[in-house]
Amino acid sequence: MIFPKLKIRIYCKILFLICTQIIILINIGESNSQSKYGFSEKWTWEDMMNEAVLVDPVLIKSVDILKQGITLKDARILLKNLSDLNSLNELTQIYIQPYSETEKNEVKWDSVFRSSFEVNTITEDNLKGLLSSMITLSEIRNSNSENGKFKFHDKGYLSQPGKELKKKIEIDFNYSGAEKVLEFFKDENANAEIVLESEVYKNVTKENDLKVNSNNLSRSELENDLLKSKDNSPLYSIYKWVNPESSGDFGGVNIYKDNFSEILSTIKENEDNIRFDIAKNILKYLPEDNDFKVELIFLFGSKATADDFSKNKIYVNVEDYCDDYNYLVRHLIHEIYKLNEKEIRFDVSEFMLNKKDEEFINLLSKIQINGIANYVGPVGSETRPYDLLEKDFQLFNKTYESIRKGKSKISTDSLKLAGFEGNAPFYTMATQMAYIIETTLGQNSLKESVIIGPVSFFNHYIKSYKDYPDKIRRVFRFSGSLENKIQKFKNKFPDKTVKTAFQIKNSGISDSAILNIRIKDFIKSNFSKNNLELLNILSGKILLDMNYFESADYYFSEGLKLNKDKRNAAHNIGKAFEEKGAMKEAEKYFKIQ
Repeated sequence: MIFPKLKIRIYCKILFLICTQIIILINIGESNSQSKYGFSEKWTWEDMMNEAVLVDPVLIKSVDILKQGITLKDARILLKNLSDLNSLNELTQIYIQPYSETEKNEVKWDSVFRSSFEVNTITEDNLKGLLSSMITLSEIRNSNSENGKFKFHDKGYLSQPGKELKKKIEIDFNYSGAEKVLEFFKDENANAEIVLESEVYKNVTKENDLKVNSNNLSRSELENDLLKSKDNSPLYSIYKWVNPESSGDFGGVNIYKDNFSEILSTIKENEDNIRFDIAKNILKYLPEDNDFKVELIFLFGSKATADDFSKNKIYVNVEDYCDDYNYLVRHLIHEIYKLNEKEIRFDVSEFMLNKKDEEFINLLSKIQINGIANYVGPVGSETRPYDLLEKDFQLFNKTYESIRKGKSKISTDSLKLAGFEGNAPFYTMATQMAYIIETTLGQNSLKESVIIGPVSFFNHYIKSYKDYPDKIRRVFRFSGSLENKIQKFKNKFPDKTVKTAFQIKNSGISDSAILNIRIKDFIKSNFSKNNLELLNILSGKILLDMNYFESADYYFSEGLKLNKDKRNAAHNIGKAFEEKGAMKEAEKYFKIQ
């Protein structure tokens, strides 16, 4: 016999629920679409369980399955829209709706809905049919949701008490873009122009500005996504719930607009705490006199991103984080750290190396900046098992050997790709390197690596495992050939010399005459026959960063005279002048063959 222990309780509940239903039916205040199946707007899982017991105790199992699949909040959203359908049989038509035809993954969704609802046609507009439909829809959503977006955990922001910071830090929060989207969805009469004409979305839809948007989001595409997502008909609302990433995530943003309003309010209330949490994690790895300013721009839409739009702006897609504030802050630490390292990095290797060596240094640089960023602000898995870390180092050693031996570009590129894909083994390797450097050689060694660049970073790590062989396993070391390569680079770019040049640049000297005297003294005191090229290039870099273009040109020219393979270096010097707007000097170097 099914559920023998529930008999007495069931009879009591049946009597209670019959009375409850009579009260609901005569209570006008409880009139809403969800009452079609016997539920008030704020029903609970217990209410659904009680309703199932009243109709058929066997349905308790269905409620349990549904409860395990989705949250109460999601269940309420789904039930509300299912209740607004004339019949549950309308779900068999969901795949032919015109809004799905232009979705990026239209074929998949078309087949999914067809196989789920057309084959097993729903015939019962009752609690049994309702639960069956909700379970099917939740299974479709869960089986097709890969990246964890639009999952809410009802979390608050857990902050540490903010303290006064010794260093200057300016973090501005810009909510205008995100708020315009929510306003558009909340106001039935709002026109898409309020989003399209906002400053934030104008910036991310510029098509003719070089590399402003990697996805080439057009204004018309954004408008189309917004308008489709605003369709609140029951059937389309069900589709948006099942596939919240529809229309570039705007489908889900509309479904969860109230949640996102609360999230933005929470962030606003905790701005000072967020600033402190970011600063205390970042500033200890930056130079003592380093100040920074950044604007955080909150917006919605997976396709609405601005890559390299501005060196002091970070675009934050709110739906990627929902109410996981801990993850959001770690991400901000990660991105702000990378922004600052790029700003303070005093690496002149691109002005001295041939193309092949420069490409290798660029590989090391990419590995370093992302590895340290993940050490400072972890955005992936915070712990990497030793057996996987061992494979990370093996992959990097194998990649270097492919480069050193001049193997085919296809072979080498496939190894590089493997290092950056998935869990990004190269980055997890570099995160481990950062941890080892700080715990063995100290924080200042890691800070020097941040300033000077990848040669210093890799050299410090090699020094760590040679000085502390008992603390670092042999599987976390580099090949002898790679160690020799790093040593050659170190001899070409000694830490002490580069660091001295960096200190001159950051000394705050604004008088050009005094600055030139300091530079001449720097060259004189560090002069040797083998490093004159480096001293001139470093001097040029100091002056270029401080916008003394004519003086910078002189030193770069002197350094370039000593370069045997100057074409690549000259081109990079030209690009550096071009980025500063010094076109006359840039053209000069672009012409050098």
